[in-house]
Amino acid sequence: MPTPPCPDSPPATCSAPRQQVGSCAVPATPAAPIRVIILDWSGTLVDDPTPVFLTTNHVLSACGLPPMNKDAFQREFCKHIQQTYVGLGDKTYALRRIVSENRLDPATTLYVGDMEHDIEAGHGAGLRTCAVLGGYTDAARLQAMQPGLVCHDLSELAALIRTHP
Repeated sequence: MPTPPCPDSPPATCSAPRQQVGSCAVPATPAAPIRVIILDWSGTLVDDPTPVFLTTNHVLSACGLPPMNKDAFQREFCKHIQQTYVGLGDKTYALRRIVSENRLDPATTLYVGDMEHDIEAGHGAGLRTCAVLGGYTDAARLQAMQPGLVCHDLSELAALIRTHP
């Protein structure tokens, strides 16, 4: 069975060649078919960044402060969210436990998330990773983590998996 392009590499050393398929960036070298997908909840499966963004701007306005645009929200406000989530527990350990308890093959298991620590946890657990843009982390920082796949939303991921198992 072929190994995934960057399953265990730290993000900074992951440098698999990539190609565009639709609007998704995918590894140029085919990997084993994806059989299991593990999805992060907040910002990936549930679009909670949008209501948090709107609420933040409502509070800023009520306090007489200027609103944030989406880029500023992802860049500045989300640093604090990132620190909070990191403090909640070790996702790498949780992913390893899920893989072990369910006897999953990391080479055919994809972890999908929208934050830097999601991609880092997926790499740390030896899983294939996918970054979904538009969540809590700006695209440049998320892509710098070197996820195996990059998509704008889950519908793109579904189409990609259907056409490139």
